[in-house]
Amino acid sequence: MDEIFVVGLVFAGIISGMSSLALLKTGRMIDAFPDGSESERDRSMWSPMEFTRIFVGLFWVFFGLGSYMIYLGSRIMVVFGIATVACLLLFLVTALIFSIATFNLMRTRAGREGSGSPLLSSIMKSSINPAAYVPDMGKKAYQGTRTSGNAVSGSDTNKN
Repeated sequence: MDEIFVVGLVFAGIISGMSSLALLKTGRMIDAFPDGSESERDRSMWSPMEFTRIFVGLFWVFFGLGSYMIYLGSRIMVVFGIATVACLLLFLVTALIFSIATFNLMRTRAGREGSGSPLLSSIMKSSINPAAYVPDMGKKAYQGTRTSGNAVSGSDTNKN
């Protein structure tokens, strides 16, 4: 196996390891976050912490499978292995970004104490933009910067 593939797999493994640990941490924070509507959160396979653990485990199984396909050395298997590892890295980064965004949304909601989501509250508010209905409203009338008159008529405006 080429050294480039080994270096790439080691680099992908390091990035995946750090992202997996961060994803597990955010899953634990989301699961432990207090929710006002329920007194105690149900612990099942669908709770955020367990669901994250399952998918991180599946990630590493498929990462190992993709690495093994690269190790086999045939041209088709190398292409499939690289595609598998690249797709898994994109999946892990997307899941991490989504988890961080979910935790930030939960924290923002708790800070506002019971108000709806920002998207729903912005839709529900009646905001009328009068500039949309009156065409000249909000536009500044600029004075012309030309100080000399028209060369032919001596005035600044063109009269026909």
